[in-house]
Amino acid sequence: MHTTTSTSYPDPAKNALERLGTRLRIARTNRRLRQQDLAQKIGRSRATVVEIEKGSGKVEIEAYIAALSALGLLEALDLVADPSLDRDAQALVYSPSERRVRLKKRLDNDF
Repeated sequence: MHTTTSTSYPDPAKNALERLGTRLRIARTNRRLRQQDLAQKIGRSRATVVEIEKGSGKVEIEAYIAALSALGLLEALDLVADPSLDRDAQALVYSPSERRVRLKKRLDNDF
């Protein structure tokens, strides 16, 4: 029995990829580029561009980054996971009650 394996992502991650793909498609069409034109700019096939625009998780992140760069949108990637914008992490860093505590090890002088 032959089964195909597919990459499965949690719904929020899958939705985020689909939104990114849609936004890349809109950016491409606003620049009056064909899928083939973008494919040539990023050194990939047209089929890869189609998958990027679908938000496929099977496409390498490097291809997404190349598409962002070719469309002049790479600087927006700097905002992704920016520690200065991570409010939850900042709250934990500055919370005195959430300090990491190390347990004292008992010395074993048994030689």
